[in-house]
Amino acid sequence: MSGFFGAPIESLCEISVTDIYFQHERGTYIALYALLLAGSNFLAPILAGFIADSWVGQDGNIEDFGLTSF
Repeated sequence: MSGFFGAPIESLCEISVTDIYFQHERGTYIALYALLLAGSNFLAPILAGFIADSWVGQDGNIEDFGLTSF
């Protein structure tokens, strides 16, 4: 079922680019979308590691650094 419902989501971005931009501009925006889609697989673990090192305290709880006002 997840493939049945997840497949349209993957194709909607490319179809939207072809609907929004002119034909001579499509290659640039499709390439940008593909770069960001593929690059997110490499950048997400780096960002998650930064968050884990910076925001997680010694006790394993997420520290708020005064961002919440309880």
